Amino acid sequence: LEGYKAPIKKINDAFGEVRLKDLTPGMIQSFVNELNTQGYTRSTVQRPLDILRMMFDYQIVKSGRISINPCAAVSLPRGLKQERRELASKSEVDIVKSSVNLDFGLFAFLLCYTGLRKGEALALTLSDFDFINKVITVNKSVSWQPNKPVIKVPKTASSIRKIVILDDLAAVLPKKWSGYLFSANGGKT
Repeated sequence: LEGYKAPIKKINDAFGEVRLKDLTPGMIQSFVNELNTQGYTRSTVQRPLDILRMMFDYQIVKSGRISINPCAAVSLPRGLKQERRELASKSEVDIVKSSVNLDFGLFAFLLCYTGLRKGEALALTLSDFDFINKVITVNKSVSWQPNKPVIKVPKTASSIRKIVILDDLAAVLPKKWSGYLFSANGGKT
């Protein structure tokens, strides 16, 4: 996606050939602090950190080669400038749609078609899907507390809600699964 080229370049420029498993919280915090000193907006500083978090989360969930997400110990500097987030462009949505069968594709597709937060999507189980009434019940989310996933109830009552399953999403969801939808071990965790 166009919006991710610059943050990925920033990550590559900062860490070069450093292996993911060798990145430490201190290295990542220094990287974030350096972006702050360059006068970037909150979203420009946040996006590379989010990408790193997702890379670690993906490796933790899918491969098991990494067991700790060092980004959990990293915080954004205070006082970052904020700007309004724009909706995804048609071309960005088209890329997500065409990538649904790739690794991580269904996850991005589900986020795009539901508006769910990452943690809410990661907590989805088969029992949250009502295919007859075409709704997903959102009643929990995953958070990372000391670098391990923990299922929690939402902070506010308004976070517990039902989301419509659009036809395009229904068409790409797996026909059968058990447990968690996004899991490396058959839905157990």
